[in-house]
Amino acid sequence: VSFHTTIRDKAGFPRRSKQLIRNTYLKSSFVLDFMSIIPADYLFLLLPSLRFCVVFLNGEMAIRITDLLRLNRLLRIVHMSTHFVALEKAALRQEKVGYNGVTLLVKTMKIVFIVFLTLHFLTCIWWTCEIALLSQ
Repeated sequence: VSFHTTIRDKAGFPRRSKQLIRNTYLKSSFVLDFMSIIPADYLFLLLPSLRFCVVFLNGEMAIRITDLLRLNRLLRIVHMSTHFVALEKAALRQEKVGYNGVTLLVKTMKIVFIVFLTLHFLTCIWWTCEIALLSQ
């Protein structure tokens, strides 16, 4: 892990201390990053019985445990919100300097991202339901 970045302290001054950056990262988003990169396939190798476990809902097969374990990748989305907040702050600073429309562009990007993400999730759910229906 490289810590070649700058963070701001409580007073707003930039700090480049690698130890401070490392400690801030370990306290803030390290756990989410670590959990999101754990490959689910290794868990299936260690615990082969998980591969065939099924969650039942009202007597019907709802979802396999393998599908649930792969949801750890969704934790990466948490960081996207922090990136959009940083972009919006930077855009507001730029508009104070004299650039017009940057905030509107960032907000439009944010809405487009949310729409695409929602469509992706709905498509995945649709595909999973179709596969479940075809396998019956």
